[in-house]
Amino acid sequence: MKNIFRVLFGLFLLCGLSIADAVDDADAAYDEGNFVEAATLYKKLCDAKDGYSCSSLGYMYDFGEGFKEDKVKAVELYTKACNLKSPLGCYNLGILYKEGRGVKQDYKKASELYKMACDNERGDACTNLGLLYDEGNGVKRDYKKAVELYRKACELDDGLGCNNLGAMYEDGLGVKKDKKAALKYYKKACEEFGEDIGCENYEMLNK
Repeated sequence: MKNIFRVLFGLFLLCGLSIADAVDDADAAYDEGNFVEAATLYKKLCDAKDGYSCSSLGYMYDFGEGFKEDKVKAVELYTKACNLKSPLGCYNLGILYKEGRGVKQDYKKASELYKMACDNERGDACTNLGLLYDEGNGVKRDYKKAVELYRKACELDDGLGCNNLGAMYEDGLGVKKDKKAALKYYKKACEEFGEDIGCENYEMLNK
């Protein structure tokens, strides 16, 4: 029965009929806290080369949801996801390289992975890449590049990117110092995306 299911599952994927529904079912199981069912579905989808599902399964290993926490396994799955062109997989893998969890810390590798995800419209990856340029970790410090990346992140609805862009305007790093622009982006981070640090920065600058 297991082999028959696997064959049928593969046929559905080839026909492009069920992968979205299967991912939705896996996500729903995860959201409901049914980690065993979610993991089973994510694994089948990952085996069928769905990058998002590989990343989702990796996240479960990363944070010990339904499994014993296993950073090495998380790295393996995020790597597979990234190789399958999943922006989420590249982003998550970048975090592990930046923080040195499950792999040796490598800011340069993290920057490359964040760039892949940012180029594929993940705002949070653009923010993280901007922060590397902001601090000069793994890349040459470049405030103008950081501003460019924070701006893109903000345009992609990442609240932290908006906040960080506001900070660059407040401090005059990579852009001309501009209190009005700083307040604009802090407010956007706070009101549109619920970013607490944006609210705090807005209140402090607006005194």
